[in-house]
Amino acid sequence: MEMDRMTGLAGKGGPKKENNLLPIGIGLAVVVVVVWWWWPTPAAPTVVPVAEPAPPTVLRFDEIKARSEGAGETSSPKKPSDSEKTSDRPAVPSVPPVAAPAVVRSTPAVAETQPTSRPTVVELETQLAALRKDPASADRLRRALGEAVLVETYPEALRRVWMDELRPLTKRFVFSAAPMPGASVGVKVMNGDNLTKIADRARKEHGVVVAPDFIRVVNDLPPNFVRAGATLKVPTEPAGLVVDKSEFRVYLTLGGVVIRDWPIGTGRDERTPEGVFKTGSKTRNPTWTDPETGKTYKFGDPGHTIGSRWISLDDGKGRTGFGIHGTNEPASIGKAESAGCVRMLGVDVEELFDLVPPGIEVVIRS
Repeated sequence: MEMDRMTGLAGKGGPKKENNLLPIGIGLAVVVVVVWWWWPTPAAPTVVPVAEPAPPTVLRFDEIKARSEGAGETSSPKKPSDSEKTSDRPAVPSVPPVAAPAVVRSTPAVAETQPTSRPTVVELETQLAALRKDPASADRLRRALGEAVLVETYPEALRRVWMDELRPLTKRFVFSAAPMPGASVGVKVMNGDNLTKIADRARKEHGVVVAPDFIRVVNDLPPNFVRAGATLKVPTEPAGLVVDKSEFRVYLTLGGVVIRDWPIGTGRDERTPEGVFKTGSKTRNPTWTDPETGKTYKFGDPGHTIGSRWISLDDGKGRTGFGIHGTNEPASIGKAESAGCVRMLGVDVEELFDLVPPGIEVVIRS
């Protein structure tokens, strides 16, 4: 009976339940194996990207090094030193000459700013006041004033005041026989000398370009007379002219310092050119050709209008017929009425004529 019951139970469900669990177990095992087999796969991509950046860096450096060595350097089996390795790395980016132009550009920048630095009016007046208090600084005061009157940025009215103060100082130090330390030499008069010979000797011995009559005026000599054995003062600083069209004045300078000035007339309709010129030929009682009619007049003829002196101005381009001269129209001084030349009163142009030699620089500015 008991066996029948067990058999009946087994026939009902025992063996049947064992057959159902086996496929489930096998299925779970398969799932576990599959999951275990595929689970490490996602980790592989994570590791590969992290490790890959290093090789390209090495390859790029090797390529750059190979190219730099192949560009013109001779390869050597010798192992490069540490200094050579260091120089190899920046060689490629540093080859273009970028640094050199930077140095060249900075040089003119400094040179351009230096000449333009000027004291303000207040600063200059403070300096001048200190020089005025010291009698031993009188020549320094002359030079400071003589430079200041040419600076266009200072008020014109103030520059006129400085010019009035400058004139007696110039007469004392320049237009006198008193030596100017460092700015003049003494030339001894030899037997048979004249002013032209003395000026020529000063040029040869001291490199000074000076008009013979300038020596006469500076030493207060009578015309055409020098005494043998005397020592004459000859200024050594270069002379120059500055023609200021807006002020209608011409300034004579010595070493860049104004020593004399005169009123002038200029060309109508801006016919007086601006720029840098050189004094050329000097002519007394010149013949003149009217630039508008082409008619020629000798000195003294009716219609001759340029006075008794002519100083040609050379622009280095072959231009002719331009210069400084006198006028028979004194009312035109201080005005722009000429055909282009610089006009002066007769007595003024005769004085200028005696003081300037050929070949000095003339600046004409607006």
